[in-house]
Amino acid sequence: MKCEICKQIKVKNKDLFDCDGCRDAICKDCGGLTASEVKVLQLSSRVMKLYCQKCNNGKSLELFNKLLLSKETIIDDKTTIINLLQEEIDELKKKLANGQVDYSLAVKKQKEEVIIVKPKDSAQTSESTKKTIEEKINPIGLGIGVSKIKYIRDGGVAIKCNENGKEKVQNVCESIKTSLGHSYKVNIPEKKNPRIIVFNVDPKELEDEDSLIEKIILQNLINTELEERELKIVHKIKTYRGNMNVILQMDVHTYECIENRKKLHIGWKSCFFNDSLNVKQCYNCWKFGHLAKECKKETPTCQICAGEHKATECNSRDICCANCKYAAEILKIPHIDSKHKAYEKTCEAYKRVVEQLQEKIKYPEVHRRNNVI
Repeated sequence: MKCEICKQIKVKNKDLFDCDGCRDAICKDCGGLTASEVKVLQLSSRVMKLYCQKCNNGKSLELFNKLLLSKETIIDDKTTIINLLQEEIDELKKKLANGQVDYSLAVKKQKEEVIIVKPKDSAQTSESTKKTIEEKINPIGLGIGVSKIKYIRDGGVAIKCNENGKEKVQNVCESIKTSLGHSYKVNIPEKKNPRIIVFNVDPKELEDEDSLIEKIILQNLINTELEERELKIVHKIKTYRGNMNVILQMDVHTYECIENRKKLHIGWKSCFFNDSLNVKQCYNCWKFGHLAKECKKETPTCQICAGEHKATECNSRDICCANCKYAAEILKIPHIDSKHKAYEKTCEAYKRVVEQLQEKIKYPEVHRRNNVI
């Protein structure tokens, strides 16, 4: 390859750098680069902009700054975008044809609101609460569709409503409260803000947490208005290599700014991140929703074959997930593949739990991330 300015052939590609304006290759001498600037440009993640003299004198830099300030995005290659969308559509058609459901697909679906009804009498059962609701309230009169009534703890029920209008659901909530009287607590639970886990953050960055938050905002072009922005550290986990995994909580608009990224730029480093949902799974029975120290099952379940023994005692050659086996044989859910270990992320039971947790989070209407911790 050769420099477009001096026309000298460079043996090593690392001696050439692409102009962020015209995309021509220029060498360090023609670009007037210092040794420090060269080291920065040679990093795997491009954290510094470089413009040749032609672009600096022309309109490329002015156009870039104008677009950056107006928060616009340019998509140069429309064909690539169309092809990617077509691949997603073909994959979805294939899964639908096979009767499979992929809970990690980013699809826009009808929003559901949840109304919680709990009796003030702690001795009352969820079954009794549901019966009272069905006797005293006519769903036709409510003017919304009820997709599901689920039993919850303390004798309560969760009513899932297929209705996008939050104000209308609030009116329905007040109507239920009036019909049931003072013996029940009726409310719409507030959804939580999204959380992400950022991997392998340099511990030095955490010495000043306010400075770390500021770096994340500035280096990742987070443009949320200051009065609407929530971005804070809620948990820090030390890794065996001495780095830190950091869980951040943020408002939905800040989340939208980084949702399509793979990494966050923090100082001189770029760190991978995933959604953080805190999926609880028991290491004794391998069911979801509780931990091993809370498990009431005396005999352990094997995570390899779903047998009634420890994994260290397993002699079976057949692999089977206990959760998917239960879903297929007891719940009679069709097209469930149980030929995997109970802790694998491809498990349909795991994906279903993730989907249920995501319903409690204030995600954007189209939630595209599918990596979850």
